[in-house]
Amino acid sequence: MEIKESLAITGGSLIATPKNWKLQFAFPGPDQRYQYTFVNLEPNDIGALLVSYPVAFERYLRLKRELPPSTKANETVGSHLTIRVNDFADGVCLATYRSPVRTEVELDHHLGILRDAQLRGVKLMRAAADLSR
Repeated sequence: MEIKESLAITGGSLIATPKNWKLQFAFPGPDQRYQYTFVNLEPNDIGALLVSYPVAFERYLRLKRELPPSTKANETVGSHLTIRVNDFADGVCLATYRSPVRTEVELDHHLGILRDAQLRGVKLMRAAADLSR
């Protein structure tokens, strides 16, 4: 038994089975020549993102202030985030260049979705277990 719910982040789903849950994102390529990129986040990944997103965002803001507009910068943060400055998809991105976070409001939105997914994932996992009986 699998339960799947859509998330407020485009292309995101919360997927639960009786024994586990995860977030899955399906990001389209830059144009139709490219296939979708799928990113799966397990519960431990989400905990790590809740810590690393704010740190990466502060680093992004500092680089944005300090670098001349003609200088590009790309830094990988953990296994799922990339800081991109003065480049395509400027911001703190999930999976190289997807869903860039450029403002405090966007950061709070992403963190809220991740926190909600932590709580909802456990509930859906229990529901999947009950439905499997």
